[in-house]
Amino acid sequence: MHVHFISQALFEKPVDDDDNTSVSRITGYFHTHPVVITEGESELDHAVLIVEFNHKVDQFTCHSSAYVLTAIKKLKIMFVPF
Repeated sequence: MHVHFISQALFEKPVDDDDNTSVSRITGYFHTHPVVITEGESELDHAVLIVEFNHKVDQFTCHSSAYVLTAIKKLKIMFVPF
């Protein structure tokens, strides 16, 4: 079985205006590479998944966007038998 995760994340950054109260919000979508799970292997390595998501968030924010991850709105796990 292939297993992969899909996340929907909220990013925010302050917007330059007269009173500095505005915030720009965008949604980012990320997914992990599929992991093969067999009958003999029943556990996922959650640490590896977290590292992969963190890397994708870093790539998303590293382009001088100034956006900061503020919330994970959804996290789905997809099971695909093969």
